[in-house]
Amino acid sequence: VSDQEGAFMAPLLRGLSRTSAILPVMFGFPNPQQQHYEIVKALYSLFPDVHFFCAKDFIKPCADVLQSIPKPMETHLPSESITTSFQFSPPYRLAADALKPPISMSLSSDHSSKMTGTLGGYLFPQIEKDSELSQFAGASFAITCSHVVLSESHDYPHVSIPSRVLQSTYKNTLLEESRRYPKDSTEEKAFLDESQRIEDNMKWQDENKFGQVVWGERSIVNQKLSDFAIIKVGSQYKCENCL
Repeated sequence: VSDQEGAFMAPLLRGLSRTSAILPVMFGFPNPQQQHYEIVKALYSLFPDVHFFCAKDFIKPCADVLQSIPKPMETHLPSESITTSFQFSPPYRLAADALKPPISMSLSSDHSSKMTGTLGGYLFPQIEKDSELSQFAGASFAITCSHVVLSESHDYPHVSIPSRVLQSTYKNTLLEESRRYPKDSTEEKAFLDESQRIEDNMKWQDENKFGQVVWGERSIVNQKLSDFAIIKVGSQYKCENCL
């Protein structure tokens, strides 16, 4: 998609609703050529269970028309902690609503200082109330790689979305950048305000745990690596397999 300005590739949901939809992959080109359709056709031959399609479309840069928009967690934070003097774009994805995180969000265990991963999706098992697993009846579960959330010293850690590792790194970078400017300058205040917003977000995460690992394994099964962990999601979160 790099041969035409504005070309893009994007996952989409097509269907009657989010719960009854398929996940196609769209390739948009300002001026689609025959070779583009042939490439998409070749992709479909390799992955017949994925719907690929090509269309005449394009994207435009929008930074010059970016307006002040609420941060994802602002609706859950005290008004005095919200600042909008400058627009910052964190190096990780933010959910439009912190209590409705989509899949593909960054993820890490609360105790991790380096390891970060991705939320792979949600599971909604149907469990009878009188079964031995009745404690999990009606619960939602998230999946990710076990090496991201498990360690020898923490068997059942709590997990945060977005990743606390990425948030902490971003916050430290903001603080470091703020020191380059004169004290009480507009630039210093902007970086400090943004770092405080990240701190408020992480405090909110501490008070609203996304979930806790309940099972995971990292082992060789039939000569293949099984690297899989299941996270029981907090009841206050609404989970859907959407991007």
